[in-house]
Amino acid sequence: MSKNMMKKIKIISIFGFAVLSLAYCTFTNLDSNLPQKKGIHYYWRPLSVNGGGYTNFVITDPDSPNVIYAGVNVGGIYKSYDFGEHWVAANKGLNWPADRIVAALIIDYKNGRLYLGAGGFGKGGIFRSTDKGASWHLLTRYVRFNGMGVEQSRGKGLIIIDPPDSDTPYAGSHKDGISKSTDAVKTSSNKGLKSVHISSMVINSYDPHIIYVA
Repeated sequence: MSKNMMKKIKIISIFGFAVLSLAYCTFTNLDSNLPQKKGIHYYWRPLSVNGGGYTNFVITDPDSPNVIYAGVNVGGIYKSYDFGEHWVAANKGLNWPADRIVAALIIDYKNGRLYLGAGGFGKGGIFRSTDKGASWHLLTRYVRFNGMGVEQSRGKGLIIIDPPDSDTPYAGSHKDGISKSTDAVKTSSNKGLKSVHISSMVINSYDPHIIYVA
């Protein structure tokens, strides 16, 4: 698999059960600098995060592919430095319980900032990390998420960033429609679909003024 192909793989969402496990793919006889060859064998094995509930997202750091972030709906954020072999909690700044019901994570690839959407029980908000998840700082409670239960939304597309402008993220909330910020979430305002449950958003890569919502 080439480096260009690896960069396209940014966010992978999977579900876990009560005993949380992550799927991990081991590639054998594979040179990452060469195109994929026939005859390569793949196998999957479970990797314990020691969290709990569901795994709402798994995201790989594009600058360090050995670094992986996983969010669970009752345990917050976990981080691996060795391709998922071992995990450590990364919840500094996230209060229990609502702020550790994490629903969505996105990495701003231009500056390395992480945006986290968390929430449950009518609480939560958007948090940001500027130190690769070592600590989290609350940006707003104006936007709420729901990372657990029958109406939960999770994973890719709940927080998206305008490709030309890193200071302009959009957030799809639980029953509050879409919010937009033009100052890196120092402030935000509702931009439509108020009282609507948002499950995913995608920005048109050719025209960032066009957003598709589900």
